[in-house]
Amino acid sequence: MSVIARVLRFFTKRTFFLSLTMTVCTFIVMALMLMPFLGLSGGLLPLDMRLRYTLEEVNQLFMALGVPGRQLYSLFQMVDMVFPIALALTMMCILVMIISWGYDSDHRLSLIIFIPLGGAIVDYAENILIATQLLSYPALSSLIITIASSLTTIKWGFTFLTILLVIILVIYSL
Repeated sequence: MSVIARVLRFFTKRTFFLSLTMTVCTFIVMALMLMPFLGLSGGLLPLDMRLRYTLEEVNQLFMALGVPGRQLYSLFQMVDMVFPIALALTMMCILVMIISWGYDSDHRLSLIIFIPLGGAIVDYAENILIATQLLSYPALSSLIITIASSLTTIKWGFTFLTILLVIILVIYSL
């Protein structure tokens, strides 16, 4: 049995429902936290929800949030440490299910199940860099903000690619 086939055996219906439950619960908690965040920020979105951002935009957001808002954002970041892996596992399970409809587990197409994991890794790096800037405010680092913004863009690229692959594979499997 190949390594890919062994990995694919991990992605069962049970794994799917557990990761989906974790994804939905974490999403709900973050959505509930978003309402007071938006109130404190004057409607400015968290950095994680943007496609990109600049040092000036980060400074504007952190200043608008004030101390209570930055504390809420730090809590939001802690909750967001669960979301990337939960979402990645959910999407990996969905990809495994779709691929299993028409391909052998040794098929090289099976390798695409790891794309959501790449997104989760980038998301964690982004979260860590944002957290460092929350802790160091007002002494923000232009370099760290630039890297974090790039990671945010890459994270969304992985997310859109995963969704696109799911749609294409479902259409192709029909």
